[in-house]
Amino acid sequence: MCDNIKIKNSNEIDFDLEHDSELTSKINEAFNKAESGEMRFYSSQESEKLMDERKSRVRSKNLTSHK
Repeated sequence: MCDNIKIKNSNEIDFDLEHDSELTSKINEAFNKAESGEMRFYSSQESEKLMDERKSRVRSKNLTSHK
């Protein structure tokens, strides 16, 4: 029974390390894009407008595909 607990804990630790590594990689990628000028930042108003436009396009596609 103790062996199962150790294995479970080991797997959890491995998962945590893998997740940390992936998260670190994504964060570094984002900073690299920001530093190179590849990233564009939007104001709250701009992002809300963009999301509304995207939602509208998705809704219109869904309406036309269900006819």
